[in-house]
Amino acid sequence: MNQNYEHQLQALENLLSFLNQFKEDLNTRMSLYNDQVRGLREVGLEAYISDNYDQNFCIPTNQKLWQIMESFEQRDFPYIKENIEIVREAWERSQKNY
Repeated sequence: MNQNYEHQLQALENLLSFLNQFKEDLNTRMSLYNDQVRGLREVGLEAYISDNYDQNFCIPTNQKLWQIMESFEQRDFPYIKENIEIVREAWERSQKNY
């Protein structure tokens, strides 16, 4: 049974690490996206086109990405961390019984 707890713990820690990296990647991509949109005006695209794109596409997309990242922070991370502790405690108890 110890091996099972070890695998469960590793899987939860891997998921937490993956989601942390995913969140960082989203943040990086969002920044690059914003840079691309700002670049529209810098190359001489009409202000009303770039402003319209920013207001109607870029800002709503950024808001959705922030919601995803906030969900990771407020829901996913705490749930995974809580379960890491539960599995760790169960593993420790099982080792005492051997």
